[in-house]
Amino acid sequence: MKLNITKREVRAFLLGILAMLLFVVIYEWKEFKAGFTGSVATPTEITK
Repeated sequence: MKLNITKREVRAFLLGILAMLLFVVIYEWKEFKAGFTGSVATPTEITK
């Protein structure tokens, strides 16, 4: 079984990964910024 993966498919895959990462960073900006700077952020979800 031979897989023929083109440069176009690799670029589309990497663009999708980058888009998901960007979405998560924007969506959870407070937690991301707090984790990046080393401070403690308040969680956005309530745990029981």
